[in-house]
Amino acid sequence: MRISLGLSYDDVLLIPQKTDISSRSLVDTSSFLSKKIKLNIPIVSANMDTVTESEMAITMAMVGGAGIIHRFLSIEEQVAEVDRVKRHDGFILDEPRTLFINDTLEKVYELIDRYGTTGFVVIDEKRKVMGILSKRDYLFEKNFKTTIGKLMTIREKLITSGPRTSREKAGEIFRKNKIEKLPIVDAKDRLLGEITVKALLNEHKYPFSCRDKKGRLIVGAAIGVKEQDKDRARELVRA
Repeated sequence: MRISLGLSYDDVLLIPQKTDISSRSLVDTSSFLSKKIKLNIPIVSANMDTVTESEMAITMAMVGGAGIIHRFLSIEEQVAEVDRVKRHDGFILDEPRTLFINDTLEKVYELIDRYGTTGFVVIDEKRKVMGILSKRDYLFEKNFKTTIGKLMTIREKLITSGPRTSREKAGEIFRKNKIEKLPIVDAKDRLLGEITVKALLNEHKYPFSCRDKKGRLIVGAAIGVKEQDKDRARELVRA
């Protein structure tokens, strides 16, 4: 039996060499994870339950790498972890968290516990914008049965913008009106998405972050090889 050569980490040494690169800023560490997914730093965090959930995946994508959410969760729980990453950052959030006027403060805190979101766009059954609820609107309210309609900033006082809003225009609206969230609406005042000041700031703060075509952070998720994992894969792709 022929035994081929095997090397471990301690068997390999990279010999220091002189470089003609004049500045570290000229170094490009980007690499392709797949044919279509490019990482700005070639580092991926492992799909282990002690390593990568949404918090780690967000951090990895922010600095230019990627995180793979482990699969030792229910399908719903793993999808929720992916969803947290995709909703954490991005120029226009397609489906912001919403409430109805007759929802109560109790539901607000349920959504905060579930998603970590503290601000909500208030809509009607046709997705027409009725107002917005931010943390300052309910911070000191003690009655959990109080309806959202009594707490929210009403539509007449709300600043919105259209679907073709550029980053420059959004930044000017934030500066001029001193707001943090900008609902995006169509001609019939129906909610299309939301831009946050946090998203704009993060684009400048993390210039090497890895994002998808919609400006959202990239994230991966692990699946198994059993028949039921087809359902898991389908739901993860959707998320």
